[in-house]
Amino acid sequence: MDVLKKHLKNRLSQFVSSEDLAYIYDSYDVIGDIAIIRLTEKRKYSRKIAETIMNVQKNVKTVLAQTSSVCGDFRLRKLNFVAGENKTATVHKEYGCLFSVMLKNAISHLDFCTSECGSQNKL
Repeated sequence: MDVLKKHLKNRLSQFVSSEDLAYIYDSYDVIGDIAIIRLTEKRKYSRKIAETIMNVQKNVKTVLAQTSSVCGDFRLRKLNFVAGENKTATVHKEYGCLFSVMLKNAISHLDFCTSECGSQNKL
């Protein structure tokens, strides 16, 4: 999984020009079977990014795009459907625990990302 994250741009390079690759984020988050990507102004590649992630990470069934920064007291983000199953609910497994998560209403998806270990201890 980490290998794909590090080389997402390499996989996309066969479909996307090198100039446009500079505007594509090379990382994304996976919560349960949902991947969350961030998009820049090169949104026309969102479908290809989603397909690439789902083709390599077989556990990912849905790709959502983060369309806003964290806002409000509940640290919510706006997420838009990109590809796969049109859903925002998933079950996320971490440290042997299962979490039923509705990402549309979740308090910042960062609380469920492995890169934010400090936040996980708060839960």
